[in-house]
Amino acid sequence: MPATQAETDPSVCYRHPDRSSWTLCTRCGRTICPECQILTPEGVRCPDCVRETGGSVRWEPTSGARSARTKKVGMRRSRSSVLAGRVRASSYPVVTIATAAIALVLWLAGFATGNAPYNALAAFPDVAWQVWRYVTASIAYSSSLFGIVFTLLSIAIFVFIGWGAERQFGRNRHLLLVIVSGAGATAISMVAGAGASGLTGPIWGIAGAYLILVWPHPAARNRLLVSIVIWLIISLFLGGNILALIGGALSGIGATLLLRRYDDLPRSRPGTPYLIIGGVLAILIILAILRSLALG
Repeated sequence: MPATQAETDPSVCYRHPDRSSWTLCTRCGRTICPECQILTPEGVRCPDCVRETGGSVRWEPTSGARSARTKKVGMRRSRSSVLAGRVRASSYPVVTIATAAIALVLWLAGFATGNAPYNALAAFPDVAWQVWRYVTASIAYSSSLFGIVFTLLSIAIFVFIGWGAERQFGRNRHLLLVIVSGAGATAISMVAGAGASGLTGPIWGIAGAYLILVWPHPAARNRLLVSIVIWLIISLFLGGNILALIGGALSGIGATLLLRRYDDLPRSRPGTPYLIIGGVLAILIILAILRSLALG
């Protein structure tokens, strides 16, 4: 059966063609409105994909013949309202807000402590063996008047892109994406002999993950590509770390492709993609440490 216009138009919900939305099901890639969005550990999915993967969901269309039994209709609406409230509460961007708030507080604290947070958390080639820096570098900003614009702008962009991404991918997977893209960006920078700090890696990791999600849909893909080009120009103009940018994007793309591949394998072990991601990061970190020791 050929796909309907609603199923191929990326700007409207495939179940409700009269509703515009830019949220896509993380499994099938179709556009879904808030009523059709089901929050799962793998991110936002449509009712059809939830059923196909063994889940249970009750979905009621917004159009069609009215039921003769108004009591049942009222009960269904009540259940839908409760479910929608739970989805809204569970999808509040806790990870995004917490990460941005920590980065901002540490940056401000640096002005009063002689840049102590930055010195303790940012990544530098001569201390590549301090493995915690690969994770903490993303929330470290140098506290200087020269970097005020870059710091505030990068934190704002992270909140802007992360606010929707956390709902799109799910809180746990979004947290994984932030950590992996940040650590990947730092490790690649360190392997190349450069330091790393700030949210550049997570920003571009999330952008890379979004790109994989919307790639089959030309309109959504083109819109995102335009935004990426704008962010790239701004980042380069403000002196952003190009190695962290590339590392974050590659980490986000790689992690998303890997997780989506194993999501679609019926007999795959849930922990397999996470072991692969951890193994790749471990190899990059070891290479960074070996390079530091060889040059030191």
